[in-house]
Amino acid sequence: MVLINAVTGMDMTESANYLGIPSIWHDVSTGKGKLLTPWYYAYSSQELRAILASLASSLSQASGRTDYRSRRLRYTQWTLGLPDWDLITDRVLTREASIQSARASRISLDESMRDIASTYIWARLTGSEWRLAPSVTSPETQGERLLTGDQRAMLGLIMRPTGRRSRILADTLTEFADSLGEAEATRSLL
Repeated sequence: MVLINAVTGMDMTESANYLGIPSIWHDVSTGKGKLLTPWYYAYSSQELRAILASLASSLSQASGRTDYRSRRLRYTQWTLGLPDWDLITDRVLTREASIQSARASRISLDESMRDIASTYIWARLTGSEWRLAPSVTSPETQGERLLTGDQRAMLGLIMRPTGRRSRILADTLTEFADSLGEAEATRSLL
C-alpha cells in the first residue's frame, strides 16, 4: 500500500482498494486496522517516497513481471476443488510411499487440510497475504478470519516444513500453485 501511495499519490485507502485489500485490513479509523507498518515511521516522508520511487522504477524495468493485482481480482472466489485436492493427496501419498518410512505423520489429509492447502495455493498464486484468501474469509463476517488455531498451526507447518509429510505436502502444493501460475502467464500472453 505504501508503495502505491508513494508512487501514485493515492491515499492509503485508495491504495488499499487498488490492491484489492479489504477495508477491515487498513481502516484504522475503526480501531480494527490490521496492517501495521512500523518501518514506515522510521523514515521521513521524503526519504520514504525517494526509496519507494527508486524501487518502483526498478520494478517497472524488470522483465517477466506478473500482474498479481489481476490475479487477485480473477481469483477473488477461488478455492481448491475436490478433484484437484484428490490429485494432490494422491501425489503426497505416492511420494510418501516411495520414501518407505514406518513413522506415522500427524498431518491428516482431511477436509480441514484442503482449506489450508487452498489458502496456501491462493496466497502463492496471487502473491497475497494468506489471511486474504477466500477460503479463510467470509462476506458474512466482514473479513474476519475463519481459521482455527490448529489450522493456523498446520498452515505454519506447510509454510515452514519441518517433518517429512509437511515437506512433501508443501512441495506438492507449491508445484500445483506454480502450475496454475504458469497457466495464467500463458493465458495472459494470448
